[in-house]
Amino acid sequence: MSDSDIAVAAYTINLANVTAEPVFHPTGGTYSSEQSVVLSCATSGAVIRYTTDGSTPNSSSPIYSDPIKVASTTTIKAYATASGMNDSAVVSATYTINKDDIYPAWTPNIAYKAGDIVSYNGKNYKCIQAHTSLAGWEPSNVPALWQLQ
Repeated sequence: MSDSDIAVAAYTINLANVTAEPVFHPTGGTYSSEQSVVLSCATSGAVIRYTTDGSTPNSSSPIYSDPIKVASTTTIKAYATASGMNDSAVVSATYTINKDDIYPAWTPNIAYKAGDIVSYNGKNYKCIQAHTSLAGWEPSNVPALWQLQ
């Protein structure tokens, strides 16, 4: 038996032909107020597609054009695509909005003045008439005293 010929092959993987991943501004995290999220991509002419319901974006997902308003806890997922290039990886950022953290919790037997804002059962309420709170006068029960924000 004789030896067989040796076969040699060279492969080139061109990672430079991949669209850059979208970047989130501000980055995901916990915030005490609504956020306006800007998406950007370092690849010139790239189109960013995204979702705000936690699902994976695809070619039918909305095209990013304006800042995304995030008023409650939301996960944004996005990818970028450019002509003649491979799509970027899907990236995500979660924004946790804790508005209640900035207002004191409603409490009975407290003197409230018009304009005071309190949190109650995950919602914020503004006092519209000065009063001393009593059990049963919770903000959600007395619209004459409290306005949902």
